[in-house]
Amino acid sequence: MAIAANLTVLAAGEALLRSIGPGTTDAVQVLSWREYEPDDHLGWAPKATGVHVLKVGDIEVREVSNSLRMLGPELGRSKPAGTLRILLLGDSITEALEVVRADRSSTQLEHGLQADGRAVEVLNAGRTGYQTDQEVLYYEREGRELQADLVILVAYLGNDIIGNTQAENEFATAVVPKPRFRLVDGSLVLSEAPGPAGAPDRTLAAPSGIDAVKAWLAERSALYRAARAAWAQVLVLTSPRRVPPSWEVFRARSTSQVDEGWMLTSILIGRLRADVEREGARLLVVIVPDERQVTEGKWRDFLAFYRLEASEWDRDVASRRFGRICADQQADCIDVLGALRAAPTDPYLPRGGHLNATGHKIVSQALHHWISQYVQRTE
Repeated sequence: MAIAANLTVLAAGEALLRSIGPGTTDAVQVLSWREYEPDDHLGWAPKATGVHVLKVGDIEVREVSNSLRMLGPELGRSKPAGTLRILLLGDSITEALEVVRADRSSTQLEHGLQADGRAVEVLNAGRTGYQTDQEVLYYEREGRELQADLVILVAYLGNDIIGNTQAENEFATAVVPKPRFRLVDGSLVLSEAPGPAGAPDRTLAAPSGIDAVKAWLAERSALYRAARAAWAQVLVLTSPRRVPPSWEVFRARSTSQVDEGWMLTSILIGRLRADVEREGARLLVVIVPDERQVTEGKWRDFLAFYRLEASEWDRDVASRRFGRICADQQADCIDVLGALRAAPTDPYLPRGGHLNATGHKIVSQALHHWISQYVQRTE
């Protein structure tokens, strides 16, 4: 009887959460082991036939990668005659699995430029967990073959700068590491490469045992997801409160690791600009801020949670420093911080730090404006 009663309570809880809808649960990107594979040059890469799965509550969206390992319909490597081809490089902010395809900045940009009467292709090469170093290496190995007229690097201030100093990050681990550059006499040297793809100690395997049970529940049970989110919050509140390394870029006074990150980022952007120009194309960098820079309330919450002195932190310092990089490397840059701050509603999703449909629209509008002026100047 007790077991039956408990099962009845659990079933009722599950039904209640499902009836309330996805607003009660985090937007969760469910990463299938089938969609990414080890890569001896980049660390990891989506399989050409991989399936990306996004769950927001009980709503599931599936995306299939094309043969170019990008989301969306099949495209040829050769650019069609008379077409303006734009290649987007970036991480999950660019990949944007958290919103439906129509709401992504890449899709909105393509549709907007096409509405102007132009033949345009926008190729979204965003990849979860990538940093600037991987994006540059991707362009040098694969992206340059796509004959893009304009290459847009989406730089995310939330983790790109420090990520360029690490062989491991939130996505990369000792099992699946990322490439790592170091500066030697002012030049980039690839000192840590992932190693041979498919090596036994790096092969991605499907979850098994208790991990398989957890993955199954995460995909199918709203009650399990709510319980997991609550437990994660308990851990956050009870764990030592150390500022994540990626957010050290917002210190008013820089540290040695932050300085190294900025120097690496600057030289990487200069290298990418030279790569792109050798292909007869133009590089544009769009600077996407962390959500704490955009919303004052989130910035105050950040300071309060980590018990930080407000005078020792500056939510605009990273944007200013990136602006100086653009000037030093003579790179065209768009900083969308001001436009996102002016948004009528929060341009970020409630959890995870990714842009929502509003945020993507703002980014696409900024890009549309710049590209329209650029095309007029070059026609």
